[in-house]
Amino acid sequence: MNSKNNAGSLLAYDTALQLISQQINPLEAIKLSIDQAPNRVLLEPVIADRDLPPFNRATMDGYAVQTSHFSSNKPYPILTDLPAGSSPPPNLDLTSGIISISTGAAVPPPYDAVIPIEQSSRHDRRVTFNIDSILPNQNMHLCASDASVNDILIKPHTLLTPHHLAIAASVGHTQLLTSQPIKIAILTTGNEVQDPNTPTAQLQLTKIRNTNLPMLTSLVHALHQTIVRVEHIPDDHQHLLKTFHDLLPQSDLIITAGSISVGQHDLLPNIFKELGYAPIFHGLAIQPGKPTGLFSPTNTGISQQYPLILALPGNPVSALATFHLLAWPIINRMTNLNTALPWRRVWSAEEIKPNPKRELFRAACYFGDAHDQIQLIPWHTSGDIVHTSTAHGFVRLPLRSQPVPPGSPLPFLHLLGTNQ
Repeated sequence: MNSKNNAGSLLAYDTALQLISQQINPLEAIKLSIDQAPNRVLLEPVIADRDLPPFNRATMDGYAVQTSHFSSNKPYPILTDLPAGSSPPPNLDLTSGIISISTGAAVPPPYDAVIPIEQSSRHDRRVTFNIDSILPNQNMHLCASDASVNDILIKPHTLLTPHHLAIAASVGHTQLLTSQPIKIAILTTGNEVQDPNTPTAQLQLTKIRNTNLPMLTSLVHALHQTIVRVEHIPDDHQHLLKTFHDLLPQSDLIITAGSISVGQHDLLPNIFKELGYAPIFHGLAIQPGKPTGLFSPTNTGISQQYPLILALPGNPVSALATFHLLAWPIINRMTNLNTALPWRRVWSAEEIKPNPKRELFRAACYFGDAHDQIQLIPWHTSGDIVHTSTAHGFVRLPLRSQPVPPGSPLPFLHLLGTNQ
C-alpha cells in the first residue's frame, strides 16, 4: 500500500490528500450506547419507527374544538381535562362539548383545532371564546408532519452531536453503529526541547520550552479522539526505538513532531525503517511543513495497516499547519468522515507574495468586521509561534511567482478550536 516519492522530489499537497483517501482504510465500526456516541461518526441510518409526531399534538394549553361546529360567544361544556400522555375516558361522547387540553397532549378526533386559554373565559365547567373564528389544524402539530414511519432521520457519515442523539432517542435507536475513537499517541523529540514548566532561571540559553506537546494534545482533543500517551523523547536512537515498540500495540495513530528531516540528528526516518515502516509519502511541496511524512507498516494486509505514523516537523508553526492540513483529514478518513476540509472563500485585503516553488500556507487574520477579507500576519520563519496569537486560520496561496493582488479570492481554513 506504500507509495514512495521519487528521489529528491516533493509531493504536491493535493496528491498527499489523494493518497490518504486511497490508501487508508477506516477503522472497524463498533456499537455504542447513545450516551457514548457524542462526537462519533454514525455508520448506519437512523430510521423512524413510527410517524413523528405519532398523533395530532396540541401546541398550546387551551381547548380542543371542532371547527365545523364553532360559534363565537357560545358557552361550551368542558367534558374532561386531558394532560399530556393521556387519553379521554372511554365511552365519552366527544361531540357533546369540548375538552381542556395541555401542551403536548394528543388531540383526539373529532377535534381539529386548539384555542389558547388566553382567548377564552371559563366559568366552572363551561367556556366561551372571545374570537370570531378558528381554522382547522390551528395550534396543532400534525401527525407525521415531521417524518413518516421508515423515513431516514439521520444519514450515515454524520458526526453525532447532541441534537442527533435526541433524534435517535425519539425513535428508540439507543444502540448506534459508529466509528470507534482513534487511539492516538503524541511524541515530541529534540535534545534542545525542555519541559514547559522549566523556570526561566534554569533554562539554558540554547534550550527552548516544549510548545508542540500541549498544542498537539489540544488539537487531538478538538477532534474528539482518545490520547493514549503524550511524551517527549530526547534524540537518542535506542530510547526512541524502545518507545515506538511500546506504543505500536496500543495505538492506531502515532503523531510525532521533530527529527523527520534530512539532518544527521534526524533519527526518525531510519527508526521507521527498523520498525518495518515505509512512507506513504515523505516530503511535500508546501511551506511550512516540507519534511512531513506519513508511514505505514510494510508487508501487511490492507486490514493490518495500523498503527500509522504521521511525522510532523518540529518547528511549531510547521506542526500547527501540518496537523490541520494532514492529521485532520487522516483522522477524518480513519473515522469514516469526508477527508475534504472545510475551506471557505475569502478575499485578500492586501498584495501577497506567494512561494513559486512550494504551496504557501500562511497564518492570517480577518480584516474588518465582515470576516470575508484576510491579511497575513508578519512572521519570522516557522519557528515563530508567537505570530499566530491573533490568527484565525491558514490561507492557501497559489504556486506562482507573481504577487497575489488585493481583492483576490483565496481558500481559508479556520484553526481548530476557534470560533468561525
